[in-house]
Amino acid sequence: MRHRFGLFLLLLSGIARGAELSIDSGIAGPHEPVALNVRLSEATEALTGLQFDLEYDASALDVTVEIGPSAESAVKILQTARTAKSGQRVMIVGFNQNHVSDGVVAVLHVSARENSGTAADYPIRLTATAGTNARAESIRVTGREGVLRVSARNSKK
Repeated sequence: MRHRFGLFLLLLSGIARGAELSIDSGIAGPHEPVALNVRLSEATEALTGLQFDLEYDASALDVTVEIGPSAESAVKILQTARTAKSGQRVMIVGFNQNHVSDGVVAVLHVSARENSGTAADYPIRLTATAGTNARAESIRVTGREGVLRVSARNSKK
């Protein structure tokens, strides 16, 4: 019985390993840019690289991505590419084994295109999340989406 419990704890500790990426939520008016942080947290193992896909309504939102202070201080670079789905693939990597610490790893600059005058919520999802360590081993990374709330167009001129 004790051996089964020990095996259970060992398996549980393996499941708990990993990190989480999350996107802040924000509020903006049409054509008003807002910065939403992508945060790394709970990294139980030192990550040296990250990759994730951003999925969003590309017909309603313009999104650009820049490197965040946590990744920049680890001397990483950010590369993006459009995906077949509505969104972008983001890679944060470097030719070094510096660890990316918990904190803001990327900043999304998001603006809504003209809307119909009604408020709307637009989710920005993190999918295909992955990480790597200094030994080039895969590290489990989970993603938590953010939401951009676009306020109604101001009717005053």
